[in-house]
Amino acid sequence: MVNPYLTRFLILTAQTELSPSERKELLALHRQLADHQLILAKLEEEGLVGLAYHHFNAFSNDVNPDFFNLLKNKALVYTARQARIIEQILPLSSFLSRENIRWVVVKGLSLAYRIYPEPYWRPFFDVDMLVHPDDGERVDELLPGFGLEPVMARHLSLASNLAALKKNFWLYRPLYKKKELFLEVHLGFPLLHQEREGEEDFWTSREKFKVQGWELPCLLPEYEFALLCLHLQQHSYSRLIWLTDIVQLIKARQINWDKVKEIAQREHVEGSLAYAISIINQLWPNSVSEDTRPLFSPTKQEKFWLRVFFPLSPILTREEIKESPIHTPSLLQLLGQPRVRTWGRTLKNFFFPPADWVTYYYGFKPWSFKFFRHYLWRLTRPFIFLVKRLFWIRRRKNFNQ
Repeated sequence: MVNPYLTRFLILTAQTELSPSERKELLALHRQLADHQLILAKLEEEGLVGLAYHHFNAFSNDVNPDFFNLLKNKALVYTARQARIIEQILPLSSFLSRENIRWVVVKGLSLAYRIYPEPYWRPFFDVDMLVHPDDGERVDELLPGFGLEPVMARHLSLASNLAALKKNFWLYRPLYKKKELFLEVHLGFPLLHQEREGEEDFWTSREKFKVQGWELPCLLPEYEFALLCLHLQQHSYSRLIWLTDIVQLIKARQINWDKVKEIAQREHVEGSLAYAISIINQLWPNSVSEDTRPLFSPTKQEKFWLRVFFPLSPILTREEIKESPIHTPSLLQLLGQPRVRTWGRTLKNFFFPPADWVTYYYGFKPWSFKFFRHYLWRLTRPFIFLVKRLFWIRRRKNFNQ
């Protein structure tokens, strides 16, 4: 059941700046919500602990002391963890630069230090990095020497041809760990599963930012915007902080919207970007200017399927958000693709990924019963999902909201 007070509390908290009237409203909502453990749990779930502490610290004398202490302690734990992660990633950044590796830091850490006034406003628990596909093998050789161990090493011995697996770089996402540092490596630009017509531009347009005097490579803001919108969709709009990231990126950086449109058209993701912009403006009106919105318009077909996969009402109320498969952006991208070959390649990769990838990721012995059952599950899952989702839409009768 939707609690409108809690929903409004979370949506207000997710803003980096509050007007005097909004601060007053936030404090009033806090007093109405008596279950402090529930509030803290929802703040953690939405990634808003840092922002909540920032807001309530400004008028801590008016806040319930038990709640404020809970919030403060949680924020301090997060901040200490982030500091330890930074201590480990900075020397690694210098090391990779000396080796002439083409890479960038994306999402959490990059955003916390580039676009937020204070890093603790934007919690992160791991580090995501993109590596040029041609440098992937070299990175795999270098990281263990730096003390980073593959998290899924126990499955490596099951893959009969790991080199071939790495060539399908969109499927290969190794994880490494060193103390508190979890490093997630993406070989290539993880927008969609296609050739990258603009890959040269993507890598040559990289920028840098500084943390404690150390330089780290990052994306051009326009590529970051596109990536954030698609990452948000991959995870079914399930955390408010990911929406806040996009709003804050627009505020902090001068976005070249013509460049974003060029990227969106090239990658056939205009509908996905338009949906993210629409959701943001419904949560926080005028976060994206009126001049910008018409640049990204989903077709009727895209709009229909976006509503099927990502119903608006749960996203806006933050209750019982309906999760869709993580590959949904790739399937939606096909709507703008006229080429049969592209359809065939994408659907083949989705339904029949390489056997070594299934072995590596799921730990199934090749050609075992569980191995074949996984492929059967991949074949039937979309149809079962669509039937369930359409029944849910019919039951809720909110499809056209």
